Amino acid sequence: MQFSPSSFYELAKRLLKDQAYNDESGWRTVINRCYYGVFLQIRENFRIKLTGIDLKLSKAFEAIYKQGKIHSVVKKMLKSINPKTGTFFAKMQKSRRKSDYDLYTAISRKEAEETVALASIILRNIRSDLVKMSNERVKCKLKEHITLARILSVFLFFFVFL
Repeated sequence: MQFSPSSFYELAKRLLKDQAYNDESGWRTVINRCYYGVFLQIRENFRIKLTGIDLKLSKAFEAIYKQGKIHSVVKKMLKSINPKTGTFFAKMQKSRRKSDYDLYTAISRKEAEETVALASIILRNIRSDLVKMSNERVKCKLKEHITLARILSVFLFFFVFL
């Protein structure tokens, strides 16, 4: 059975309500799980949308995913599909980085609550946006962002190794 990314989001909501996790480590975990629940759900939605549409593009998408560049592709795709949703995702990504890596900045319950609220909005918006989009439009947008990620990879390879 395949793991459902929405389970991370559901876990984050439960942790936020659980008094045993009503501290900074719990709030940092809520932000992290919300981000990954949303990110993975969107990534899978794009992957599924590509499956059966364009095998070559689907393989390129998998290659970007395996290279670790998929976060930026997802963020750019969201901004191009729905700028408001893309902005919310970028804000959530920034909060996740802060909560995971910036140990000298306090994380509040309010930030965790805001992240849960953003996750809810993003998940709702992306479902309706993808239903409205034709497969051809999704294909064109993904192709554009995957091509940019590939060019950046080649540039970085030559910059680092030459």
